[in-house]
Amino acid sequence: MAWFFQYALHNIVYLWTMQCCLLPAIILPLLYLIGNSLYDALRFFYLLLTWASPLPVQSFCIMKILNLNNTFFWDTLISKYQLNFILVLTLSILLPLPGISQSLFTENFDEAANSTSGTSVEGIAWSTSCPTCIDTGDWFKMVAGDLEAEDTNGPATMTFTIPAASIGAFGNFDITVNFTGSGNIYESTGANFIDSVSVSYAFSGSGSGLVGTLIGNDINIGLIEGLNIAVGTGDLTITVTAQNWAADEDINFTGISLVGQSPLPIELKYFTGKLEDNKKVVLQWSTASELNNEFFIVQRSSDGRNFKDMERVSGQGTTYTDQYYSIIDNKPLAGAN
Repeated sequence: MAWFFQYALHNIVYLWTMQCCLLPAIILPLLYLIGNSLYDALRFFYLLLTWASPLPVQSFCIMKILNLNNTFFWDTLISKYQLNFILVLTLSILLPLPGISQSLFTENFDEAANSTSGTSVEGIAWSTSCPTCIDTGDWFKMVAGDLEAEDTNGPATMTFTIPAASIGAFGNFDITVNFTGSGNIYESTGANFIDSVSVSYAFSGSGSGLVGTLIGNDINIGLIEGLNIAVGTGDLTITVTAQNWAADEDINFTGISLVGQSPLPIELKYFTGKLEDNKKVVLQWSTASELNNEFFIVQRSSDGRNFKDMERVSGQGTTYTDQYYSIIDNKPLAGAN
């Protein structure tokens, strides 16, 4: 049963450290010396930092550095804290681990007045275009800390582009656009005089769509949001379109955010197995991107239900270029594997 308790503390360690190996290497031995208060101390750190868990792959590095496979250490924990560690393991299983997310574009519109371009927190450039702004009172520019569309007389756009190397590491993305409407925001009966806000996306390779549109008084909702939008191929361009038709009609954009989402730290291209010389199996796979990926564990099964570890293969950390892996199973199981 030693693995049972090792897994419990293993969860605590990686939830606690947040990818920092030095701190637990100093603190955990001290907690061990405390004796009877070990459980209370571990429980405190576990509950405090559960929701700030890092990537699971980091925990194996931490286990190795702390030498947590020491027999005396584990025997002592098992004999003195058996019931306590059963409780901790239960909590570890019930609390879900987060996926990987990364902010790709964050803009709060703090550029100088009258600017028609700017740069996000991440360094991504954005710009506006208003070909139908013909008078001095027509614009799509920075006004009093907002990006303001006034009397655009047609579609005015704000665009920015995320490079494929940044967005390609994720399976989905979320986008949120916040704004306010003021003045005589309305939906006219005339086809050419409709106030509206819309958000769309397009990949330079494949994949495009409309995130959402608000028309007339619905602009006062002030939010267009798209969640779990599938990532396509190539660079991603986001277009925010606003249109209004009078000087007393304002649409003010207050913030835009784009977040990449992925349940796994890798983007797998393929995984294949091939029998060679009728006695060995060659396994090959490739990744298009990896994020903090320390290693793979290859497993096999004779029934498709019960799997056993076969080999551990080192990953490439963080990379956005194709990586290729291969191992050989010299003693494959009889029948299906």
